[in-house]
Amino acid sequence: AERLSRGLLIGIWLWLLGGAGWLWAVSTGHFNDTLWSWLTFIPIFSVYLASLYAASLIGFLRSWSWHVRRADTILVLGAGLADGHQIGQVLQSRLDTALALANAQKGPVTVIVSGGQGPDETISEAAAMAAYLTRHHLRATLLQETAATNTLTNLSNSQRLWMQQPHQGGRVVVVTSDYHLFRTRILAHRLGLRIPGQAAPTDWHDLPTAWAREFLAIVMLHPLMHRSVLLALIVINFIWWLI
Repeated sequence: AERLSRGLLIGIWLWLLGGAGWLWAVSTGHFNDTLWSWLTFIPIFSVYLASLYAASLIGFLRSWSWHVRRADTILVLGAGLADGHQIGQVLQSRLDTALALANAQKGPVTVIVSGGQGPDETISEAAAMAAYLTRHHLRATLLQETAATNTLTNLSNSQRLWMQQPHQGGRVVVVTSDYHLFRTRILAHRLGLRIPGQAAPTDWHDLPTAWAREFLAIVMLHPLMHRSVLLALIVINFIWWLI
């Protein structure tokens, strides 16, 4: 993960430097008959990424604005544990949001906490989440899903649990961080699930960084498509440069 992050940062900086050089060449008259024209694919692909960012941001704002009132089953997605066993700030926000939603229900409700045990964790995320909800007087049936390693397996593994409940879980609601809800719903759609979501708030000073990472994860949902677009632009740029 560290190598990937470092390589990604290097790639972003090279991309920004290339784009800055292209803008300098265009603005100072050093563009025609130079190698800078070969880098025209950079601003065009940047506009493409900006369009994806705008669409994702709209999706984030829509997901953030939704508020769920009724739920029969509440799925809470896990997050990494602090110091290997403690509930961190992000996960606490998700649990508090789920706790308020569950305790507001008039009828019986089932809460599924989902998250496996990472290599740097001493217990599963689900076990830590269940203990937290129990300490805070959750009034619901509590189920643990302890094998998931990512959002997709959070959803697919938990689906098997709620399908075993009365009425196949009834109205299922997923609770996760506000910045994460849009991608969660995309992955749910891939599994054929149409489930509403409840956004857990994120501290404003953490939100820009969290959303930047989340946007990269959204982009990587369709890596082949984006690479194909980039390759097509490079080929077109090269042909145009030769002409």
